[in-house]
Amino acid sequence: MKKILLSLALISGLFAVDISNIDKACKNQDQSNCAFELDEYCKKDLKACYQYSKDLCAKDNFSGCLMTAIANVKLVKEQLIDIKEAYIDAQKAISKLCELPNIIVKNESSHNKFCVVAGDGLVLKDGKNYGLETNPQKALSYYKRACDAQSSVGCERYNSLKTFLNK
Repeated sequence: MKKILLSLALISGLFAVDISNIDKACKNQDQSNCAFELDEYCKKDLKACYQYSKDLCAKDNFSGCLMTAIANVKLVKEQLIDIKEAYIDAQKAISKLCELPNIIVKNESSHNKFCVVAGDGLVLKDGKNYGLETNPQKALSYYKRACDAQSSVGCERYNSLKTFLNK
């Protein structure tokens, strides 16, 4: 029995993913290399990559949050994650992408991309049924960030929600 367990341990070690490159790129806050390394990791082990990305996101790593959101969608499609857990994790990752400093990629603002979605997630009527945070004031601040990043949708939602909350 010990020989079988030892053989299994050795075999599983052969298929383990070396995350030292990911650690190096992501701890240096080198976002382009971090994103690349995470993408490669997710191609090899989606569930492990998802957990690693969530941990990075909790440490305010932009690429970690982005990959958490991307991997989340893939795990839901493949039915490898509880849907309630997926919604909660997605809300946290997208909210964090809005809260982190604005990053411009290919002339596109991260706040323009993520703050409207983050705000929308905070005002879902049935959000609490899925364990999501509902917070119209926080949504208002996210819409404001999107508006400040030149998002016409963000400005519309900001003005609409502000009017609604002031009634």
